[in-house]
Amino acid sequence: MNSLAAGGVPAGLPKGLLTQIYTLFIDSFQHIYMYSFVIAIIAFVLCWFLKKEVLSTKPEEE
Repeated sequence: MNSLAAGGVPAGLPKGLLTQIYTLFIDSFQHIYMYSFVIAIIAFVLCWFLKKEVLSTKPEEE
């Protein structure tokens, strides 16, 4: 059970099952990166429509 908690694949599994496990890991990470990329592009485009505002002002000199 310690190897599972550390993220390892248990020894002694059939080769076909190992292939399926590796394929599932690869597919899941590809979807994560694809969705993250889409969200980043949407955020970048939305930033173009933000209203420009002054966050701080300098005190006026007399």
